[in-house]
Amino acid sequence: MSVCNVDDILTSIKKVRADVAIVDEEIREPDIHCRFYSQREILVIVNAAHRLAKRMRIDLRDLEGEDFVLRALPSSTRGTFDQALQSAGVTVRPVMEIDSR
Repeated sequence: MSVCNVDDILTSIKKVRADVAIVDEEIREPDIHCRFYSQREILVIVNAAHRLAKRMRIDLRDLEGEDFVLRALPSSTRGTFDQALQSAGVTVRPVMEIDSR
């Protein structure tokens, strides 16, 4: 078993080095069959004293201007989050990027 990025996963599936893979973004390629397995929640983590800490639900607009620790690109989770922020017209301030490995 190995942990790799989406491009490596696609290569493994296309060359039949692997039969099945789990990814967190839809793949739209003619030689790949992709089905949603489940809807994943992304969690917002804040200090207990933060203004959002007592909220039961947080809208993307609530994150406007916040300092953020983000997954490093090319993380697909980061890409999905960046797209959602852009669609909502929300800007956050990245203060740190972390690798997932």
